[in-house]
Amino acid sequence: MPGKLFTLLLAQYKNQSSLNVLRHETDTKKKHRMMGVYAGMAIVFVMMVGYSFAIAYGYGYLKMAYVIPGYSLAISSIIALVFTFVKTNGFLFAFKDYDMVMALPVSTKTVITAKFLYMYINNLIFSLCVMIPMCAGYAIWERPGVRTWLIWLIGACFAPLIPMSLAALAGALIAAIGSRFRFKVFVQVVLTLLLLAAAFSLNFIFTGAGSNAEFFQRMENLGELLEAQIHKLYPVSVIFDRAVNESSVLYLLLFLLLSFGIYVLFVSIVAVKYKAINTALMTGSSHSNYKVSKMESRSMMHALVRKEWKRFTSSVIYLTNVGMGVLLAVSGSVICVFIGIDKVLASMEIGGMQQGFLYAAPFAVAMMLTMTCTTSVSWSLEGKNLWIVKSLPIEESMIFKSKMAFNLLLLVPAALVCDICFAISLKLNIVMTLLYLVVLFAAVVFSTTFGMWAGKKFANFEWENEVEIIKQGLASMLGIFVNMLLEIALAVAAFFLSTLIDGRIVMALFAAVLGFMSVLFYRSVCSFS
Repeated sequence: MPGKLFTLLLAQYKNQSSLNVLRHETDTKKKHRMMGVYAGMAIVFVMMVGYSFAIAYGYGYLKMAYVIPGYSLAISSIIALVFTFVKTNGFLFAFKDYDMVMALPVSTKTVITAKFLYMYINNLIFSLCVMIPMCAGYAIWERPGVRTWLIWLIGACFAPLIPMSLAALAGALIAAIGSRFRFKVFVQVVLTLLLLAAAFSLNFIFTGAGSNAEFFQRMENLGELLEAQIHKLYPVSVIFDRAVNESSVLYLLLFLLLSFGIYVLFVSIVAVKYKAINTALMTGSSHSNYKVSKMESRSMMHALVRKEWKRFTSSVIYLTNVGMGVLLAVSGSVICVFIGIDKVLASMEIGGMQQGFLYAAPFAVAMMLTMTCTTSVSWSLEGKNLWIVKSLPIEESMIFKSKMAFNLLLLVPAALVCDICFAISLKLNIVMTLLYLVVLFAAVVFSTTFGMWAGKKFANFEWENEVEIIKQGLASMLGIFVNMLLEIALAVAAFFLSTLIDGRIVMALFAAVLGFMSVLFYRSVCSFS
């Protein structure tokens, strides 16, 4: 059995990681594209390492090194939890080569284990990029012995197991419930969003709304407060904290036993109904009494945009991953109305940060909003059906315009909602409200046109699983990180420049720059042949 598991895992890894493209592909463009993907991932990992070390060093400098072990475990666990949850459907369930894999002479548990281990290896890389640098920062201030180093390293290797098992189990329950309904994808998306909303709500309840006041009033107990918040957020971190800070092998064994036990429990539960869930998810419904009552005709653009909408809502992975930016931006803006962000803003007046925050805020909202960039992946998602699109009696530029129009239809209403919410929560006047809307609209248009340019420039139609395009594609990474880094840079610039000149001029100038770049990318996209 271990031999079969290793063979299945190795084949899966070669297929999903596109190593065969680098080894055997003769097309230099495809090789360069994959090298670009790996280079982008390497940059992300380097940034994570540096950021993690800086946080740990800062805590040690503030004489709070004892909170670092639990903090590092909580952060790596959250990453593993999110990545596993959004990847479960489409990779662990209802994956494209399901019939071929299940026809192999291996047990269901072996298939589940191979799928889970592949996700574990990917999450382990992120876990090590967080926990090892934090261990180095911890070591600078605490000077731990060899045993503590080994405890930390072993714990880091097992850190993803619990959050992955819980996330995969939640995904399995959502898949099982959704498979019983006719509109499977819609039900799964609704359940996914409800679960995420519940998780955020519980986190808010556990951490406590009044902790901020306590934070400002009792700075001398900052370490204890932070440690308590981490333990509330992720109770397992208590065990890892004890294992490292007390150099306790007993607590380490307890942590390992709990991690491995939850993983075994997950595999055992899912294996019982694995085939039934996949069969239900991959089976369509039909009605024998179908009758043609009325046929409607639509414009070419309307039909193409409608096609994009159906593709977007027919995939749980596509909708939950790419659409998450809209959810975060809108929900965050609505929450600001209820928590009264104007009070937080008033407290910043003492430090002279109030005006800077006002002019930087729309770019921070735009950063979340532009995380939804369907244009960066929609062209590649045509996949093997590209010939159908190419054979239509329309210009190729019309297809690109329809994909950009669909992204705008998703983001522009969301931008309007965010603008209204911030106008209420920050008590903005008419001019600032309009400027916020202009900035958000300019950011949305730039994200749409740049995403379409990247999606066309780095298109990949030879994929086996849409996860390769949505989560691992170079165009997808560019669509997310370029917008994110650009909006962060503009927010920081607006914050500091507003102290030198009128912040409204800064906002208008940055919006104009985004608009100008949007025109350039739009013309480049429409001139592609």
